[in-house]
Amino acid sequence: MWLSSAWAVLCGLIASSAFVWTGRDVLIVALVVVITDGAWATQWWGLVDTDWRQLFANWNVIAVERSEAPLALRGSPADRSQHNLARLRAWWRSGGRERAGTPLFSTLAALMLGVLLSAVIAWQALALTFAAFALTQIAVILRLHGRAINWLHGLVAVGLAWMLGHAAFGEITLLSALAALIFSFAYAAALDLAQGAATTRRWLLPQLILVIILIWLQQPIAALALIALLIAQALLATVMHSLDFARAAQGWLMLAMLVAALGIR
Repeated sequence: MWLSSAWAVLCGLIASSAFVWTGRDVLIVALVVVITDGAWATQWWGLVDTDWRQLFANWNVIAVERSEAPLALRGSPADRSQHNLARLRAWWRSGGRERAGTPLFSTLAALMLGVLLSAVIAWQALALTFAAFALTQIAVILRLHGRAINWLHGLVAVGLAWMLGHAAFGEITLLSALAALIFSFAYAAALDLAQGAATTRRWLLPQLILVIILIWLQQPIAALALIALLIAQALLATVMHSLDFARAAQGWLMLAMLVAALGIR
């Protein structure tokens, strides 16, 4: 999938209708892209894409000697905490630093960079950066429990990126936030398809909802354009499936995002 957060940022700034071709605004766009495609993406890679189960597969067999003079009663919560901390230090020295050091340090550096750049832009950007980090942490927990996480990936990579592109230049409107949410679910469906899912309904239905919204807003040109793009994707779904469809249809999805942004600005 080559649809990136940078495109969502572009659609967000178009929806804000406040971007001006000045040096300041271009610099802000560059900072926003670094935050979304750099900091947020690195956080996701470091925390979610890392196989923590594999890294801690030998956790229970690590031998740790108990202190001869424990500070807490044996078997108490404090004693177990001290024992687990000693086991963590032993795991870190026995190879954990080489295997987990890069994703952990990269995540920390990405978080610090994202917070710093977001603080330069606006408080809304800072709030979105913390929201992206929170969603990433939730994705880690869900993945460890074998739950679906693509919907969270869609929210971080597309939904929040769209809203950050908008917030960098103006107050986020309800319609812009709704469009960001809709396309985040469409992107999540694309990830499902890329991973072998057969149905394309979750890809197409969010865009159909957006068509209805554009009609309600009396934006006939944007609605008609989005309907044409939706028909093209639906026809494509009749001859392609799963990963092939996701790869071929992502260009149409990007056009749909652009049309929606122009329609709600």
